[in-house]
Amino acid sequence: MLDIAYSPCPNDTFCFDAWVHGKIDSCVKPRPTLADIQQLNAWAYEKRYPVTKVSTYCLGNITKDYLMLPSGAAISPTGPKLIAQVPFDLSSMKGRTVAIPGLDTTAYLLFRILFGDEAQVIPCRYDEILSCICKGEADIGLIIHETRFIFQNVGLIELADLGTLYTERYHCPIPLGVIAARRDLPSSLIEQISSSIEESVHFALLNPASSKPYVLSNAQETDENVIKQHIETYVNQETLHMSKEATKAINTFFELAIDHALLPKEARLAL
Repeated sequence: MLDIAYSPCPNDTFCFDAWVHGKIDSCVKPRPTLADIQQLNAWAYEKRYPVTKVSTYCLGNITKDYLMLPSGAAISPTGPKLIAQVPFDLSSMKGRTVAIPGLDTTAYLLFRILFGDEAQVIPCRYDEILSCICKGEADIGLIIHETRFIFQNVGLIELADLGTLYTERYHCPIPLGVIAARRDLPSSLIEQISSSIEESVHFALLNPASSKPYVLSNAQETDENVIKQHIETYVNQETLHMSKEATKAINTFFELAIDHALLPKEARLAL
């Protein structure tokens, strides 16, 4: 059995369902652990899981120990959103408090690249951010996953889509999260794992209804329309197998982070 870790979000459970539940032929039998993305990032720093989903920002800090796999990634022009109870002038973040889904998340790195470091950030779990804003515990929320589709339901408004801002400025999609394998695994095993993930994603795309029970059983938001939007937004051809354009987008992302002193200078994508 191979221990793997990924999030309970619909795009991950959609992608891994076929492999985990034996719907594809694979000589590698996975034993999954599901956790919030910030927890996955923390475990990756500890090298706890041989195969894990991580934020791309986290990947930039662990390329010495982990190798990015070409399948299972979330790469999209659609990114995290800034939301609030009332409109704010975003030309300056000085004096603002912003609830973020973790200091190691791609969402936070995007925020720093686009808005600098003047805001006071409040790290919390991604599914607690809407409540944090509604209670007035922070001025602005940086939301990801399902919450970016439902914030209007609790009377909050969108201030900005970081995906739109980023792609307009840098002319490339956002590499939000990737699957990584520890470099100490045998190369033959890494190849089998990579192939299994690609086959699992391919099966899910061809048979979208097959993963529905697994996706619903793990999703924070069980509205089927929200889940459908989530999967359609973050599962695409780059998820099936990453293109050269996508790997270039990741290196661009790393270079921006290095320029902002948010990643070490040696952070480069190494496949």
